[in-house]
Amino acid sequence: MLIGLLFFLYWFSYGSLWKINNIEIVDAKHTDIEVLKTDIYNISQKKKFLIIPNNHILFLSKKKVINHILETYPSVENVEIKKTKDRDVIITIKDRMPMGVWCDENCFFFDD
Repeated sequence: MLIGLLFFLYWFSYGSLWKINNIEIVDAKHTDIEVLKTDIYNISQKKKFLIIPNNHILFLSKKKVINHILETYPSVENVEIKKTKDRDVIITIKDRMPMGVWCDENCFFFDD
């Protein structure tokens, strides 16, 4: 009985049935999609409670991903995350609408 329970817990935590299949980012106009995908992939490789992989479709923290995106990418105004039954994660990005561009050595958008 104990061996069966341990096997079930291992399968539930590490089985390929539960791993995120694909990360899709949509509507990002001022954000580098490949860099953002790499960031999300790196977040998903960490472990929760030192045991459960974060690439588990049920345990990926939407809140953590949203906070990371909003803190790391200032061009992003809003983020929505949807998990599908096919184990895909769809991240919809709403970029800030720049009111102008300010250039010194580098150029920056500014908004209200």
